[in-house]
Amino acid sequence: MKKYGHINLILILILVVLFLADLSQFSFPLFSQTKEKPLRYEVEVVLIEIPLYVVDKKGNPVIDLKPDEITLTENGKKQKISHFVLVQNDSPQIASLVREYPAARRQFLLFFDFAFATPARIIEARRASLDFIQEKILPTDLAAVATYSHMGGLKILANFSNDREQLFHIINTLGLVEPRQRMNGPAGFSFPTFAQTPQDLVARGESTDTIGDPEFRELLQRTQKQTERIYKGYVADFVSELSKLSIALNTIQGRKHIIYFSEGFDSKVITGKSLAGLSQDSEEFAASGGIPPVDTESRFGDTGLRMKLYDALKMIANADTPIHTVDIGGLRTQASALTQVDGVARDMTAIRRGQESLTVMSRETGGQTYRNVNNLDEPLKNLLKVTNTYYIIGYYPEDTKKKGKFRKIKIKTNRRAIKISYRKGYYEEKPYKEYSNLEKRLQLVEYIVKDVPRNEIQFDSFVSAFRGKEGICQVPVFLKFPGRQFLEKRKNIKLEIYGYAISSSGVFKDFFYQTLTISPGKATKKLELCGIKHFDLHLVPPGDYKIKLIVRDKETGEIGSQTQEVSVPDYDKGNLALSGP
Repeated sequence: MKKYGHINLILILILVVLFLADLSQFSFPLFSQTKEKPLRYEVEVVLIEIPLYVVDKKGNPVIDLKPDEITLTENGKKQKISHFVLVQNDSPQIASLVREYPAARRQFLLFFDFAFATPARIIEARRASLDFIQEKILPTDLAAVATYSHMGGLKILANFSNDREQLFHIINTLGLVEPRQRMNGPAGFSFPTFAQTPQDLVARGESTDTIGDPEFRELLQRTQKQTERIYKGYVADFVSELSKLSIALNTIQGRKHIIYFSEGFDSKVITGKSLAGLSQDSEEFAASGGIPPVDTESRFGDTGLRMKLYDALKMIANADTPIHTVDIGGLRTQASALTQVDGVARDMTAIRRGQESLTVMSRETGGQTYRNVNNLDEPLKNLLKVTNTYYIIGYYPEDTKKKGKFRKIKIKTNRRAIKISYRKGYYEEKPYKEYSNLEKRLQLVEYIVKDVPRNEIQFDSFVSAFRGKEGICQVPVFLKFPGRQFLEKRKNIKLEIYGYAISSSGVFKDFFYQTLTISPGKATKKLELCGIKHFDLHLVPPGDYKIKLIVRDKETGEIGSQTQEVSVPDYDKGNLALSGP
């Protein structure tokens, strides 16, 4: 990030000199020792925290459940519950709860589907989402924004945060593919969009039985098949992106609620024709004296694609990520459907098949389904209500050495007349070298937006505040790494050093990012005696800040994270200010 032009920092320079001098003769709290402090050796203890939703027969939250009323097993073995905490997001205690239990945070991913929706309804979804971000979510809620399109695939435009300014800007500037622009097909070839989408072509392809010429009808049917193959490729691409998203979201603690704004893809590609459609085909061929052609895919759907969809939805559910589908088409009649997309007719049958695919996605992941609703504010309001109250169950599993394996979780209750909802298992943390770029990014987000301490890489930190100019103050950040933790490692160690300045209202104000290469074999003695020191700088306006510091080994994924709080005074007011240690 571009830093302030000319920095007049005499005091900061003095601190840097003292810092590099090892501060042995000064009573400075963090760096007062000449030699390295003893390393802190710890046994790895894995804490699993699971959100548990409990409602009565009427759908009202149950808030008096006790831990002795439930039994929790992992892979069939009963687990001892370490804590059982009621979370109510609208309660005054929520801020302290999410600090103590990171998995307690409520998290929303606003997912805009540009591929299987019309532009006018996407604009309405955008309007409702802007109101949701500005007026509805709570300060402790986290939100992210993603889009999907045929050309661009899946894109995470905003990571999970409660920075409403950033989220508002991202949603407010969402754009669609320009009309008549060419789009990429499943194999990478580009096709013109013309006046309709592939979904409309599939819907219109059924009305060919009025053509009398058999040869022309056969030609038209072959064209229809090709169009359906292209459309099926679009659906396959979407399913593939869902699988990637599920893997990435598994790196984030707690339940992640996907709010999926779409009109749904045509379920015909995975389920085939309805019973009424199959019966109609048989009657037509019987009346004409012909023999029905063998066309398993069009009659019963693509079995392989159907299995891939269900596998992807299972992976999303295992990542504790219910998909709440919002059919943004609203309540439609046959008359309104006929002029829905650029004047191209889409009958109610095609619309219902889109709703069917949305229902499958929410049902298989444990989410809510909203359809036939013209005011999209209502589904979002309802989601805040149904996600307000839940429990956090914590336990420490045994045998945590295996990497990347799935562990099944089962929770039972002896209380009657209630319904419980929870994740059915979790994947153990896999080796870092197997992480995708998206997983690495979301792992980093987890440490930036939540107070999650980790000390696989050990360091001490010091943060202070100094006067700047033109209303921008300077916040120097010092890091000191004990050197002995690197001596027994490989030849070269590459560290990624991240720093984020986040205001008390959750707004991201500044950041820095540096890489540091350590060669233990070349400076063994110096590493052992002095360690490694790093200096960087934030530039922020006056206010109260959390400084999030994350250090990650680029090869192994080991992490060290700390959170420092600093109050930056308004020096222009002339009041006496003391920057503390």
